[in-house]
Amino acid sequence: MARAAELGKELAFDLQLVAPNLPDWEVPAGHTEMSWLRELTMKGALRRYGPRAAATKAYDQLDRELKMIDELGFPGYFLIVHDIVSFCHRERIFCQGRGSAANSAVCYALGITNVDAVEHGLLFERFLAPERDGPPDIDVDIESDERERVIQHVYEKYGREHTAQVANVISYRPRSAVRDIAKAFGFSPGQQDAWSKQIDRWGASRPSTSTTSRATSSSSPTNCRRSPGTWASTPAAW
Repeated sequence: MARAAELGKELAFDLQLVAPNLPDWEVPAGHTEMSWLRELTMKGALRRYGPRAAATKAYDQLDRELKMIDELGFPGYFLIVHDIVSFCHRERIFCQGRGSAANSAVCYALGITNVDAVEHGLLFERFLAPERDGPPDIDVDIESDERERVIQHVYEKYGREHTAQVANVISYRPRSAVRDIAKAFGFSPGQQDAWSKQIDRWGASRPSTSTTSRATSSSSPTNCRRSPGTWASTPAAW
């Protein structure tokens, strides 16, 4: 047990090493990303809540959330999502932020969500807190018929050399490769299963036959599925 604890410490690493590196956001002259996010939030708060004197509780919550966003270094993330949502609003494309982002008064003020987290007493820390691993997660649903227009807006905004859609590439495992090879050669399903069961799950073959050895050495892609609405952005070109 003591040795296992030592190994755990040696193998531990800071998740900041794999934190997303977002593209730089172009803000108006005289602003930083954080000051521009604050200004947009306060403009939105005026529309949502009215003047500060009339909604001190809401503005106190906004100040607290903005302080945490600044401390955790995520103003650019909120600006990117706000830009996408603003594009949808301008182009009359239906969109809706959902999930734990609805716990944020900043998201409500920015028009990303339509649930007043302050009125409903929702816990912001469920969405973003120093104790949570990784960045905030804002899911935005966009009407399917107009989704491609939004994707093209992202490409135009950040450039195709900095933005790409996410895909799921499925590769052969040894057993599935054996089944497909046997099927291609016309062997029965029973024979396909019999040969595939002679292959250990992670690739070690018990009987060394030409069919199994070729299959186990294969990790070729068998399927590629593009995510309908997920993309990655980076400040460096691909």
